[in-house]
Amino acid sequence: MNLPDLRQDEAIVARVREYYRQCYGPITPHWQKLADDVLNLDRERERIGKLESDLGLSLRGRRLLEIGSGFGLFVLAAHAAGASVGGVEPDEAACQTARMILAKGGAPPSSICRAAGEALPFADRSFDAICSFQVLEHTRDPQAVLAEALRVTRPGGVLYFVVPNYNSFWESHYGLLWLPRLNKRVGKGLLRLLRRDPAFLDSIQYITPARLRRILARIETPHEVLSWGVQTWRQRLLGRDMTRWGQTGPLLRVLRIAHALRLTRLVAWAGEKLESYYPIILVLHRM
Repeated sequence: MNLPDLRQDEAIVARVREYYRQCYGPITPHWQKLADDVLNLDRERERIGKLESDLGLSLRGRRLLEIGSGFGLFVLAAHAAGASVGGVEPDEAACQTARMILAKGGAPPSSICRAAGEALPFADRSFDAICSFQVLEHTRDPQAVLAEALRVTRPGGVLYFVVPNYNSFWESHYGLLWLPRLNKRVGKGLLRLLRRDPAFLDSIQYITPARLRRILARIETPHEVLSWGVQTWRQRLLGRDMTRWGQTGPLLRVLRIAHALRLTRLVAWAGEKLESYYPIILVLHRM
């Protein structure tokens, strides 16, 4: 299915840019690039390719749910790829724009409903796969979100959650190099010096592999961890295959220096041993 270039729709572009100006303008000077990236369907096609490769399955014909759908671009691309796909998004303004985008792309606007990941409005064992991209750190209760995701996944199904690792040296929302698990009070002081709005930091959950292990240990639904994303981290470092989406400029500069000094393999080894790889790609099998 051929999808329209949403970047040519002035009404959609205006809505998305205004949303990012309000939400991200105070925290990063690159908010307009983030808005433009969101409307580029190539990013969603890459996500689908990566998801299918990591899971070893095709989305065609699968019942798929995205938690935290934002403006619905992934849902639209997954629909075009043949999935029976739905999404949940708690922000009403984002939902309204998502329905416009789905209608523009020929997907049912009702594919996205307004709901939070902590209380999914679906029956047990409803989906073959659940995915979420850079959302878990924004939720009120990450444990409830993962428990709900497992509840609505059928036995034999999979969960695929991409989450920033706050055991790493990168803060993706502000686009800054960051100390692992930096105390938020200290972090806010740093952000003020950089003339960035520190209030946004309060909305972020510091997710780490250790915290996720503790959360998963408390969830009763039988499951097993298939991956944490370490292999992807190694491949990106050693191949200098860092994503072009988002605010990755500082990371690319550090990576070029590491390559020039022939330190890349050491960085990859240390990242794995210290669990500072980025991002976490948590893949769970529902038993």
